[in-house]
Amino acid sequence: MRSVSGQGTIWSFAVYHRAYDDAFADALPYVVALVELDEGPRLIGAVIDTPNAEVAIGRQVKAVPRELEPGQYAVYFRVAL
Repeated sequence: MRSVSGQGTIWSFAVYHRAYDDAFADALPYVVALVELDEGPRLIGAVIDTPNAEVAIGRQVKAVPRELEPGQYAVYFRVAL
């Protein structure tokens, strides 16, 4: 196992206007992006704390882990300033 910086680039994204799970209904519309980390792996996650109109292919992002419930985490991304 090796550590990664959590920094990467948006390769593709989609704006969701329908919640496919009730847990995301309050977040509509929200962006889900395919991000290539600087170290190579690609991850999919929601983009947070960024207006949807500012999300674009090629934008630099930083991974932000969030605990969903005790011991269960999800990776989100925030556009790097």
